[in-house]
Amino acid sequence: MAPSANKSSTAKTPLELIAKDIDDSGVIDPVVFVYQKNEDHFFEQYPVHFWSNLSQQSPYFRQKFANYREFSRATKTEYLEDTVFENALSFRVNQDQSVVIENLGGGKFKSTPLAVEAQLATINAIYVQKNNSLGHRIFMVGNDFGGNPFEGDYDALRGLILEGTHQNKSLKPTHFSGFTVEGVGTDIQEIKLENNKKLILVPRNKDRILVFELN
Repeated sequence: MAPSANKSSTAKTPLELIAKDIDDSGVIDPVVFVYQKNEDHFFEQYPVHFWSNLSQQSPYFRQKFANYREFSRATKTEYLEDTVFENALSFRVNQDQSVVIENLGGGKFKSTPLAVEAQLATINAIYVQKNNSLGHRIFMVGNDFGGNPFEGDYDALRGLILEGTHQNKSLKPTHFSGFTVEGVGTDIQEIKLENNKKLILVPRNKDRILVFELN
């Protein structure tokens, strides 16, 4: 049975990147591992890459396994047993959500995941509109069309506004706001006109700039 059921990145089950120039070619060979269930239904670390993708990085991966079945069962432990990975760099990600981090003072911080609508794709830019007793609005744009063919694009974010008050600090999505940004939103900037009206400008990758009026 092949590994299945990806587990979210947490302190106990982090996503891990191992990186080294394993064949002295002058190019770093990265391997990303995530936790998946093994044949005994326990979580172990397996690479997220396909065997063919790793083989394009280095002949080592093509020579290490005889077939896809062997590759599918090899955990991170088996990779690191090889001397080619000695002194490799290691980086870990212990959470994979977009969050709001609140400074509580005294060196303490609180991390709160944003609404599920903000987890659909990468977030490239944020603009905060403060509104006194009404709390504040957070405008977000994002998406990324640079994914590998086996990953696909991260393109499910169509512009988003989250709202919250001082009494209720939870940030909830505002539907039917008119703030719609298709494609890859790269930035959000505010400009103020002579009549005191405020506009939000949203540039997009290889597309027209969008203009929204604040109210």
